[in-house]
Amino acid sequence: MSRPLNPWFHNTVKMQRKVESDGSTPELSRKTFTELLVTKMGFTAAEIWCIMSDAPKGTYLLTFMSESICRRYWQMCWSRRDEKPFSDFHLECQLVLEVKRMTVHVYNPHVNIQDLTTFLRRHCTVTREPSRNLDSDGIWDGKWTVMVKLKEDPTAPDGIHHPPSSFSLGRDSGYLYYPGQPKLCNKCSKPGHTAKDCTVQVCKNCKREGHTARACKEEAPCNLCGAVGHRFKDCPQRAKSYSQLAKPPGREAQEEAAAASLPVPAPRKTKETGRRKGPRQE
Repeated sequence: MSRPLNPWFHNTVKMQRKVESDGSTPELSRKTFTELLVTKMGFTAAEIWCIMSDAPKGTYLLTFMSESICRRYWQMCWSRRDEKPFSDFHLECQLVLEVKRMTVHVYNPHVNIQDLTTFLRRHCTVTREPSRNLDSDGIWDGKWTVMVKLKEDPTAPDGIHHPPSSFSLGRDSGYLYYPGQPKLCNKCSKPGHTAKDCTVQVCKNCKREGHTARACKEEAPCNLCGAVGHRFKDCPQRAKSYSQLAKPPGREAQEEAAAASLPVPAPRKTKETGRRKGPRQE
């Protein structure tokens, strides 16, 4: 197997011939490769920037004219990876390796940046921490820029896990976008249609298909870490405030127990009527 594809090979798909049981690599000429895996697949010379090959080693690099063409070819390769002739190759694409500039906007400007980073790390690898977007006057526009690398997902149409375009952190909602982001349905997260045309029944509580939130018997997952058994406010991965960090271990539980054991104030008399009045509501 040759060395991995470098991430700066933009719009490039690498195809490496698999080694036979006897240790040999079947040789395929560049011309035959182009005819078999490019022309017959419906791609033209005008869509190809370059085809580099090392036939004796079975290595072929296809660089396309644009990211959209590269993505279309990669999706075709990945969806047919178990079929001939693609099953004869190890497939690799720059789209998976590339570091992308992602823009994130949460409508609450006071959201904790550590919580936002925790959420993003569920879906991608954060290579540089989020930074504020400043306008020409040096004023923050409420958006964050973060450098990320997408994760692989063998079950996805293109083999890449794409973070949800819209999300929530507790009660705070937000959205994100990045170059090459596919257009997915906001309801079922599948391509090819929008939410208004979606016919899939998706539960808003547990995010699973086949039932509504009213009929759901599952516990809603935490929208920060994705685990069940707690909500965002109780998530162990949630960033702590300064006052919470200043408290000694177990102090919160002690305060809650003490508050629960306090006696209820007795009713007090009023000067005007002599009637008893209940405790004040703070």
